[in-house]
Amino acid sequence: VYECRPRWSRAKLFDALMERTIHVQEAVFIGYAMGIDMASLCEVVADTICNQQPEAISRNSCEWIMLLYAKSRVLPSKAVEKLVQHGGLINAIEYIRDVLLQLLANVLIQSTLRVLKENNSTASSAITVTWPWLYSFLSSNKDYSASFAIDSCCAYSCVDGALLIGNSRDEILTAIQALQKTGLELSPSQAKMLIEKGYAAVLVHPSARGLLRSLPIATQVEIMCQFPPSLYEQRDWIVSNLPYLTDKDCLAIATILDPRTVSEKPVVKGDTFTAPAWSSDVAVSERMPLVTEEKVELFLTILLRLNDTRLEGQTACPVVDPFSQAELERLLQTWAKQYRPPILALRCVDYSNWAAAAVLYESQEEWVDAIEYKLQLHDLQQNTTSIPSSADNLQHLLTTLVLQDAKPALSLGTRLSILTRVLLQWFASGHSTDELEAFLSHPDHDAQMGPLMAKVFFTTDIEGKFPERDRKWVAECQNLPLTSSFLFHLVTTQLPAYEVAPVRQLQSMVVENIERNSNEIPFVKITRQTASALGQNDPIETHAKVFTCGHVYPKRVFEDDVLPLFEKRMADLKLRVTAKTLMDEYKPKENGRVEAPCPVCAFSRMQALLAQQQKSVAITREPPRVRIMTSDRWTWK
Repeated sequence: VYECRPRWSRAKLFDALMERTIHVQEAVFIGYAMGIDMASLCEVVADTICNQQPEAISRNSCEWIMLLYAKSRVLPSKAVEKLVQHGGLINAIEYIRDVLLQLLANVLIQSTLRVLKENNSTASSAITVTWPWLYSFLSSNKDYSASFAIDSCCAYSCVDGALLIGNSRDEILTAIQALQKTGLELSPSQAKMLIEKGYAAVLVHPSARGLLRSLPIATQVEIMCQFPPSLYEQRDWIVSNLPYLTDKDCLAIATILDPRTVSEKPVVKGDTFTAPAWSSDVAVSERMPLVTEEKVELFLTILLRLNDTRLEGQTACPVVDPFSQAELERLLQTWAKQYRPPILALRCVDYSNWAAAAVLYESQEEWVDAIEYKLQLHDLQQNTTSIPSSADNLQHLLTTLVLQDAKPALSLGTRLSILTRVLLQWFASGHSTDELEAFLSHPDHDAQMGPLMAKVFFTTDIEGKFPERDRKWVAECQNLPLTSSFLFHLVTTQLPAYEVAPVRQLQSMVVENIERNSNEIPFVKITRQTASALGQNDPIETHAKVFTCGHVYPKRVFEDDVLPLFEKRMADLKLRVTAKTLMDEYKPKENGRVEAPCPVCAFSRMQALLAQQQKSVAITREPPRVRIMTSDRWTWK
C-alpha cells in the first residue's frame, strides 16, 4: 500500500524561507495550494530573521525581509521600523513607496467611481464611465489592489470596469464572482466580449452559474458551444430548455455533440483557457463522470427536438440530412445497445415522435410496445391528413409480424397481442370489414391466421388463457362486428371436431326442415285481391316484402315501421347479437333478397323459446297463411 503525501508542509516552507532556498512568490503559491495561511507565515519568517540579528544586516537580507513583509498583513509602521532598525533605510523607503502607491491608487479609483455615481442621473442603475483615462489607468497601472478595485466597481455598479480589471490582472473569475455576489448582471454584448477573449470556460464555472442564467437562452447556448464540456455538464438544463431553443441553436449543439464526428473536431478556443482550479462536488450531477449512454441520449434528444413539428410560434427551418427523421430512426437501430430505452422512450413521447418510439422498441425487440406506437402514428396520420389513410399499413403489420414466415419470428403470445391490437385499430379507423375478412381468409394467409383468429374469438376463459396485458384487448376483439359468414368459416375450419359437432348437427336440422317444408310451401302465391290491397293505405306503394311464412308487407311500411319496432322489441329480449345479425340481413340490398325469417315471426319464435326455457311451457306457432299486415294490425306473440 502506497500513501501519497505532499512534499511541503508549513514547517518545511518556514525552513526554506529562512534559508532562502525558495523564492517568496513560489512559496506563496505552494502554501495557498495546500491551504496554509502564507500571510502569517511570511510575517513570522521576517520577524524571526530580524530577531536573530538585532544589529544591522546586509542589504540582501533587508530586501528579503521587505519581500516577506510585502506578502504579509503586517502594519506598514511595524515593517518600516524593523527595516530601519536593521539598517535597511533604502528598503524601508521602497516599501513605503509601494504601500503609498497602492493606497493612493485605491483612493483614486474609489473617488472616481463615487464622482461618476453622483453625476449619474439614475442612482440605482449601472454607471457609465465617461472618462477614457480611467479605463486606461485600470488596464495599465500595477499599483492598485485588484480585489479592492473589483469590489469598488461592483459597489458602484461599474460592470465594465470590473471586467476590465479581471482581464488585465488575470482575475476574471474573481470579477465574475464579485458581480454575481453583488447581484449585477451581464449584458449580451459584455458576454460576447468575454467569449471573444476566450473566457467561455469562466462564464460556465459553477460558481458563476447565477450570472450565466441571467443571460438570454440564445447567449447561454452560444457560451456553452464555445466550451463543449459544459454542454455535457449542463445536459439536464439543455434537455429541459430544448423546446424554447431555436432550430439554429439546436443545430449548433447537435453539430458539436454528434458522436459520429466529435473525435474529429478541432480544439475550441475556449478549451485553451485555464481557469482557476475548483474542487468538484460529487453530490452535483453535472460534476459526476459522464457515461456513454448519457452522451448518446443527449444527442438523440436533440434530434427529436429538431424533427418535432408541434412547436408553435417557431418558423420551421429545413433540417439537414445528418439530423433528419430517417437518420434519427437509423441511429436508434444502430445504437440500440448504447442508450437506456425507458429514458429515451419518454422523450419520444414528450415530442410525440411515435415513429421514433416504434423504431426504438423494435430495436429492443419489444414488438407489442412497438405496435402501440405504430398504431398511434396511424391515428395521427388519419386525423391530420384530408384523405383517410388506407389499410395497407395495417395489412403490412399483419404480414410482417403475425404471419409465421415473418422476419423476425415471434412467439405465439406476441403474435396474438399484435393481432388483437391491429384488429381493434382496423375497426377504430373505420376501414372496410370486407377488406379485412378477405385478407384474413386469403388462401395464402388462412392457414396461419385462422388458428390465431379462432383462439382470439372462441376462447371463453380469457382470464386463464391470456396474460393480463392482453385480456382487455381479447375481450374487445370478441365484440367486433365481423360478419356471420366469416365467423362460420372460422367455426368450420378451426374449431376441434368435438366442438364443431353440435354446430353441424344444428346445420343439418335446419337443412332438413327447409327440405321438408319446401314441399308444403314451394312458393307464396299472391292473389289479385292481395296485390290490389297493397295500395289501399298508400296508392303510391306498389312494392312488397314477401316472406315464406305468408306475411307480406309494403316495402315502405316494412322499412319505416316494422324494422324499428322489431329492433325495439328485440332490445327488450336482450338478444343483442341476434338482433344485430337479423337487422343486417333486413337492410336493403342490391338483389332485394332477404335471407332471414319474417321479423314478426322471428320475434314470436324467440320470445316463445325464452319463455319455454323459463317456464318449460311448449308454445307453438299458427300455420303460415298469406296476409297483408299494417303497423296497427300486427300480432307480436
